[in-house]
Amino acid sequence: MIISKYSLRIKCLVFMVLAFPLFTSHILELSMSLELCNLCYYQRYLYYIATAIAFIFFFIKNTAKIIVITMIIFFIASLGLSFYHVGIENGFFELPSECVSNFDSYKMSIEEILNKIKENVPCDEVNFTILMLSLAEWNFIYSFVCIVLLIILLNKINVSSKKEV
Repeated sequence: MIISKYSLRIKCLVFMVLAFPLFTSHILELSMSLELCNLCYYQRYLYYIATAIAFIFFFIKNTAKIIVITMIIFFIASLGLSFYHVGIENGFFELPSECVSNFDSYKMSIEEILNKIKENVPCDEVNFTILMLSLAEWNFIYSFVCIVLLIILLNKINVSSKKEV
């Protein structure tokens, strides 16, 4: 069976595709002391959830097609969230309430204000860029490329399963 022959390779590839942005974002955050906004964390949570789902599928035989479809759905969600985040960074969308600092600075000391600002990083400010693109923009590109590649892979899986029948 061709699908089961490549099933382990596909599952390992999915783990690498999911691990790369998580690993990169954690390294950048820790090495450069980057402060992340709430939308950045939401994008990261999507990767955590997808990795957990992929981990469960890893131990089930002949699930290459299911895991590819699941990852396509995940990357569509990631694409949507990163599109929204990029739109906020560029002023196309309004800031959601969790991205705005809601506190009365007139009743607070300077230390309290600074602590509040540190707790709530604005989503519309780009703290770090790579080749003049924000990390949200890179996530958008990464998600789009992954969707295209996963659709091609799904097509190959379907073609090889039809040949077996």
